[in-house]
Amino acid sequence: MINIPEIYLEDPFCLMEGLFKKEMVEEYDIFFRRVVHLALKDEIGRLEPIVAICEEELEYYVYIDDKTYLKFLKRALKYFEWTEEYLTCKLVLELINENK
Repeated sequence: MINIPEIYLEDPFCLMEGLFKKEMVEEYDIFFRRVVHLALKDEIGRLEPIVAICEEELEYYVYIDDKTYLKFLKRALKYFEWTEEYLTCKLVLELINENK
């Protein structure tokens, strides 16, 4: 069985909107590093959830497919710029350019 990271968010849509809050850095980090990790391993086509988002008694599983792949990478780039991790930004930019 695969180990799916769990993150706890009040508003799961913040991941797609790119509206980051400093108190949620750990959760964002888990999410966006997992996106980059799967992109590097070229496992985008597999039906494997990247995270389980938990809020109160509900769990949502986030999947990446070929249609949402670039959108998630662009959000990851925005996140890593926000945290000033420029080497990771460069890596994400390379992944984006490879898959345009």
